[in-house]
Parts: sequence; C-alpha cells; structure tokens
Amino acid sequence: MKLKLNIPERFALLSILPEKENYLTFRLLMDLKKELGFTEQEIKKSGMETKGNQVVWTNGNIIKTVEIPDTIEAILVEKLKEIEKNKEINENNVTLYEKIILNKDGRNQ
Repeated sequence: MKLKLNIPERFALLSILPEKENYLTFRLLMDLKKELGFTEQEIKKSGMETKGNQVVWTNGNIIKTVEIPDTIEAILVEKLKEIEKNKEINENNVTLYEKIILNKDGRNQ
C-alpha cells in the first residue's frame, strides 16, 4: 500500500507503530520509520524546529508518498480499529484512520 502523508500524518503514524515485534517484522518497522523520517530539506522547507519537548512547523503540507509493507499494513489496521473501538480517534490520527481504514484520499494501490 502506498500512502501520501503530510508532516502531521507522518508523526501520527510514527506514534502508533509498535515498539516491539518479531525479528522480521521489526526490521520492516525500522525501514518504515526511516522512510517516515525527515530530510534536511524537508525540515527547512517546513520551518520545523524543536521548542521545549515539542517539534513544531509552519508548513505541514509537505507530502511524501510512503510504501507500507503488507505486514505493517495489517498491524496498522488492527491498531487503528482498536483506537476507534476505544473512542480514541482525535485530530492527530483521524486522517490516518480515513486513509487506511476508510480508504479515503492519499491511497494508491
């Protein structure tokens, strides 16, 4: 699955990825985390900076297309369904829920 993600969505996706997994899945997670990271050019273009314990930016509309392996997609679907079931959908994760679960916008197969 390919997802078009803006800066807030990339941070949101990073926040819901599991910290532990079996070896092979963990290697896929490490690769995805690297892909979700930011280049120096993206940091400059977005106006991203650290303020206290937070990262802030002035332009979050920088879009990056990210390839999500099937194994990780299954984990994300399960996690987002759990978030929805627990009524924990919020402004930080709603667009991920729409793109991954409801297959709205930004998804190219």
